[in-house]
Amino acid sequence: TFILSLQFTMDTGMDIESLVCELYPPESQERVFKDIRYALEKYPYLVPEQSETVLSHHGNIEKALSLCGPVCVNHASSTYFIPIDLFIPSVYPTVPPMCYVRPAKGTVLVKSHKFMDTEGLCTSGIVQNWHPSSTFVQFIDSLVTIFGVEPPVQETPVHEISTHSYGSGDIYNSTERNESPGTSLSEPNISRTEPQIIFDLDSIEAPPSYSHNSQYSKSAQLEQKLKEKYSEFSVQANSSIDNLLRDGENLNKHSTRLDSYANALQRDIQGQNQSLRVFSQKIKGLHEWIDFETKGQTTRTVDDMLQCSERDAQLFDTVAEDAAIEDCLFALRQELHRNNIDFESFAKQIRYLGRKQFFSRALANKIQQEQLRQ
Repeated sequence: TFILSLQFTMDTGMDIESLVCELYPPESQERVFKDIRYALEKYPYLVPEQSETVLSHHGNIEKALSLCGPVCVNHASSTYFIPIDLFIPSVYPTVPPMCYVRPAKGTVLVKSHKFMDTEGLCTSGIVQNWHPSSTFVQFIDSLVTIFGVEPPVQETPVHEISTHSYGSGDIYNSTERNESPGTSLSEPNISRTEPQIIFDLDSIEAPPSYSHNSQYSKSAQLEQKLKEKYSEFSVQANSSIDNLLRDGENLNKHSTRLDSYANALQRDIQGQNQSLRVFSQKIKGLHEWIDFETKGQTTRTVDDMLQCSERDAQLFDTVAEDAAIEDCLFALRQELHRNNIDFESFAKQIRYLGRKQFFSRALANKIQQEQLRQ
């Protein structure tokens, strides 16, 4: 997912991805890649290198990656390049990086610098209040701001020029500065001249330090344009890859959701099919029973269809007798109203049929109570 390793291989011939995997724990490898990418986009003259031995914050010797090269600093209306070595410890970002200023030929470190010791080790507010969310790009930004106010290097003193300077025409011409001879910085207290920041061509493989009046060679201009184009391409490609990764994650989420819906539908279909099979079996059994009953009605009598016990048959007879007596009583009342029989005959038959109906009903009630107790 990192195009940064491709850029490292093209520019330095080093397999940075393998080195990061070797030198840094898995939980911080992606963070190291990300911060190095941002650093190279903002400071294109920095070059990643492997440091054989680096003095760690715990006083131990360890291997680590470093970013070496010049950073652009604006001081006194002029642009200069300050060579630095930024070491990335193996426990980064738990602890801050270590940055050293490497003075070029013709320059020396400024003594009694507020943010640098005598060996060139730099510090700033962000290092003193370091948090794992901080980055070494922020550290470099703070150093650029500090060096713009208080330069870390100055011209080699006159008595040392014969052994440390380039000569009259190398790198930087102090007569081209747009400043008055009497101006000076409050810190550091330099009595002779303004601090001059010079990039060493021999010590660091990067474009040389130029003032704002210098001219780049055609090859340097071409190299700068190529780096700018590649930086733009890297930013666009990383943005496109991030968008594709987000789209892929969304598609995976939707795919998982669709799979769950499909599984639920499949379970519903299986349940419906099972219900249909049961319903079909019930219908088949019902048709078989209807066919059986239809055929049986042509050959069976009423007694065969009723098929009841002796006690049930007795109850059936008493109920039938009660119904017949009720019909007779109704018929007698009709005949009495029509004057077809006299009242004496009507009363005689009513007494006989009423007594018979009473016994039939009593017997039916007794049979029903016995059946309930059983």
